[in-house]
Amino acid sequence: MKKINKPGRWVYQLDFSEVYALSCTIMLLVIVFRFNKTGVFYLFEYFENDSAYYEAMVSYFRSGKIFERLSDPFVYRPLLPFLASLLPFDPLTAINLMNVIFLFLSVLLLQLISVHFRFSLVLALLGNLFFVLSFPLFYYGTIGLIEPGLIFLLLTSLYFSIKGKFIENMLLFLPGILMKETFIIALPVLWIYMYRHQVSVKKAFFLNIGILALITVSMLIARNWSPAGGLYVWSFQPQFFLDNVSRSRTWISGLLALGIPGIISLLGIAWQGRSWLIQHFPLYAGLFLSVLLFFYSIMSAHSDGRFLWLSYPYTIPLALFTIRAWKENAANTHCNNNLS
Repeated sequence: MKKINKPGRWVYQLDFSEVYALSCTIMLLVIVFRFNKTGVFYLFEYFENDSAYYEAMVSYFRSGKIFERLSDPFVYRPLLPFLASLLPFDPLTAINLMNVIFLFLSVLLLQLISVHFRFSLVLALLGNLFFVLSFPLFYYGTIGLIEPGLIFLLLTSLYFSIKGKFIENMLLFLPGILMKETFIIALPVLWIYMYRHQVSVKKAFFLNIGILALITVSMLIARNWSPAGGLYVWSFQPQFFLDNVSRSRTWISGLLALGIPGIISLLGIAWQGRSWLIQHFPLYAGLFLSVLLFFYSIMSAHSDGRFLWLSYPYTIPLALFTIRAWKENAANTHCNNNLS
């Protein structure tokens, strides 16, 4: 950090590594209060059950024994529990330590994405803070769930897409689906970036064949690597639908998880209109797919804000684009007023 004379302006002189270190330090202060704690607040009573299923997976990979909680759909998400099983800690602690690692990597990727989009380091820091000070990171980040690994892979997919590294992105679908099936929302975003990068029809065809093959392989691995019982499909369940729509915590957790980045992203459309939506359509596609996933979960599972956490890889850059445009518009208005 460079030495400056103006008090309070130090944040404008931070370099890349200092922005990252500051962001991670703040994140540690946030997650320490929830580390290894499940089912603390009544608002989210179902999380303790979910974490227990993933803990059973860790125990299975260590001992090979079949436990009662090894059931669909959790057994189809073996990657993070397997990685956690390699750590010499109890299952819950091992899962959450893996989550912390993935969160650190996610902040790094988020900052690299900000650099690619040519945001200032001050805006990059703001984007990191949107992530590390968010409700979903605080509440879901280290309570035995697997979403941090999924967020990391979605950010990786986005980074590969904006860099035009489509072969690397294709390969990501193997670990992505093994992490959690909802990684599939990265596919339409990838298609849009392939179109924006003017990928040839021939190359696009082979990339899609490769993605389909890797998704198939991931399903076969899940069925042979973990004690999967059969095909699991998210289907409409009337009882889940009625329960979810009547629970205030479904909507409260969803709104909290959408958070400031999601709200700013939507305000960007309201402010700039159709041209803004078209300009940033790949990112808005990720946001809309996350929202659709949330509403689909209302009809087929116990729904909560975790599904909208998947929008953060897309809404944080969108929020920064919007804030930068607001600042530029304000500066132009001020300049025009001075000239007049």
